[in-house]
Amino acid sequence: MKIIVSSHSNLAYGLKETLVFIGSDISDVNFIILDNKGVEDFEKRVNNLLDRISNEEILIFTDIFGGTPYNTFAKELLKRKIKGEIISGFNVTMLVQALSTDSISEMLIELKEDNGIKIYSEELKNICNDNDE
Repeated sequence: MKIIVSSHSNLAYGLKETLVFIGSDISDVNFIILDNKGVEDFEKRVNNLLDRISNEEILIFTDIFGGTPYNTFAKELLKRKIKGEIISGFNVTMLVQALSTDSISEMLIELKEDNGIKIYSEELKNICNDNDE
């Protein structure tokens, strides 16, 4: 399983520094931010990253549900039919849990009870169900 952490500005990089500080192995984690280079540059970097790792199960953490990082990854997962999940509203504890979990389904079970967490596949189901009505 590959992990991606994505945010607006440097939040993801701050999380990276924290994980390294507490001794976490982040060798399977990719950090990518939306910076002042703009959305087009961010989308290109997301596509390049997914080109390299899309043959693996991917767990993506974004800062804000519905924000550009979330929406960009959601669009690409759907378009490319990548096996993966997006969780919005990340924090250090979630990433530490993810780094010690071997599967996305295990991670989702642990997170479902937390407040404020949006899970891509559940939101996609809700959107599809709303459109069917």
